[in-house]
Amino acid sequence: MNPQPDNRHEVGRTADLQETLRSLEARVAALEGALAHRTELKPVPAPAVQGGPVVAEEAGRGIGFGQGFGLVGRAILVLAGAFLLRALTENGILPPRGGFALGLGYALLLIGWAARDGRRGERPTAVTTGMAALVVAFPFVYETTAVRAIVPPVAGAAVLASISAAGLAVAVVLRLRILFWAYGLAALTTVTALHFATGAAILYTFLLLVLGAATTIVS
Repeated sequence: MNPQPDNRHEVGRTADLQETLRSLEARVAALEGALAHRTELKPVPAPAVQGGPVVAEEAGRGIGFGQGFGLVGRAILVLAGAFLLRALTENGILPPRGGFALGLGYALLLIGWAARDGRRGERPTAVTTGMAALVVAFPFVYETTAVRAIVPPVAGAAVLASISAAGLAVAVVLRLRILFWAYGLAALTTVTALHFATGAAILYTFLLLVLGAATTIVS
């Protein structure tokens, strides 16, 4: 009669292997939980904007030849419209006050046109139109106030403040740094020139202080 094999040793080894597997599974589960906790996605805060709203200007895309040619054509048309109004006024077809009113409306219309282009995402077009409005508006204010004396210094200061505020506001809202500084420097130059040309020193000194404070706050 053959002796029965002793299975106690095999049973013990099997139990040890099962216990080892359970221990390994527990360690693997613990490591996976720790790794998942450390690599959990968290919302990344947006980078802080340094220097105010105007400094956050987005980088403009490259302008192709065709687009650049179109921008030059637009600027020429804008300036041609301003020269037409001036010619009509100088030749007596428009009365001086009527030419002044049309010139002011034309400058503000151009600034509004730049704002519309900027809201549509056409940033190069907005900058071009805004610059053209600047070239039209500030010499217009100086000439009608100091050279031809169509309006008194107080009215000239009010018109200058209105145009400067409109241009700077558009530049801030659209985050166009170049337009902001262009309008700020043009306003500063025009205020200084009117300060010496009109003799209304107190009025234009006050306007100069207001302009400096406004540009400092929003820059």
